[in-house]
Amino acid sequence: MSHNQDDWIVARGYRYFGSNDSGYRHGGLSPEETIVPVVVAEASDLIVNDLIVSYFGMKDLELGKTLKEVQLRIQNPNAFAVELRSLSIAEDAKTSFSLPSQVESNGNVTLKTSFKLPLSLRTQNGYVTLNVSLE
Repeated sequence: MSHNQDDWIVARGYRYFGSNDSGYRHGGLSPEETIVPVVVAEASDLIVNDLIVSYFGMKDLELGKTLKEVQLRIQNPNAFAVELRSLSIAEDAKTSFSLPSQVESNGNVTLKTSFKLPLSLRTQNGYVTLNVSLE
């Protein structure tokens, strides 16, 4: 990264520009004239939004039954990609997913699984709240 606003040209090796035989000539980029790279880094606050997990399927979820080929959509509202390494549903510890999975920034991924919703769950306005753990 260079903060120079001008175009630069440098002679390579022991060559030089110009034909003036008097005075010191620039010898190019010799070991004595090394370019030192500089990195400018600034700290900033990183805002991390929660991932959004939602059911994505053809029919309503049924309590007390094992549901096959259930699809969960994981949405990433962040400005950076997220790698899912682990995902579990507390209501059914046997649920498994094909992971790891990459969720691009402001993107989503659909994961397929099967799980059983216990009869003890209560619906509210047609919705069921599940405890999902992401890592």
